[in-house]
Amino acid sequence: MIKLIRSDDIVPDYRVEINLALQNYIESFMTESRILNLKKVLENRMRHLCLVAENFIDEHNIHAMIRTSECFGLQDFHNIGQKNMQLKKNKSVTRGAFQWTHIYDYTDCEEPTLACIKNLKAQGYKVFATSSHLDAAYTPDTIPIDQPLAILMGKEHEGISDIALAHCDGIVTIPMYGFTESFNVSVAASLLAQPITERIRREDIEWQLSPKEKDKLYYEWIWHSLKYPDKLYHDWVQQSPSRP
Repeated sequence: MIKLIRSDDIVPDYRVEINLALQNYIESFMTESRILNLKKVLENRMRHLCLVAENFIDEHNIHAMIRTSECFGLQDFHNIGQKNMQLKKNKSVTRGAFQWTHIYDYTDCEEPTLACIKNLKAQGYKVFATSSHLDAAYTPDTIPIDQPLAILMGKEHEGISDIALAHCDGIVTIPMYGFTESFNVSVAASLLAQPITERIRREDIEWQLSPKEKDKLYYEWIWHSLKYPDKLYHDWVQQSPSRP
């Protein structure tokens, strides 16, 4: 089973299902600059690229990748977790990235890596694995960006699994010129995401979210912009008993 991990353990429907009357009420408690900033970030949000963590041992590395992903405007992050290792939120590492990102976790799937790759390909993604020692056809400057792509990074020290290697569409590597064999995974994520996202934004391709996606995300995000969002919802309900 694929899980969508949100910023709260349980997210009520009224925070994800758009209600324009409720949205207008919530916006009345937000500053104009905050509203404008949310919309500005949405204009640069993309699903054209996503990062995937496979079987990481150190959960801090996953959180660091999530933070990197959000900083570069990537909306979705995919975690192929190890059995009995449920991904938890860590505000000190992610610096709030959890609440702005959709994080999909495959830990409970029968074949987590295969389930993730199949799910991504079903959505139209090309899946590329990273490696510092296998023959790679691509670098961040040459990897194809004409269709959505997912970059899969393997376990620390061991790298990508045989399953990932067998089902990916290609290998991408970061050029290196020193003695050290590889970068730290969170550093590697940044070195991959930065040039690829810049290339995507420069090209004449439809990388931005659709108006419907923007509206949905904006509605989710406004709840994270308030100190007591659930109290405001209950106040709104009490103002009119006929409201759900």
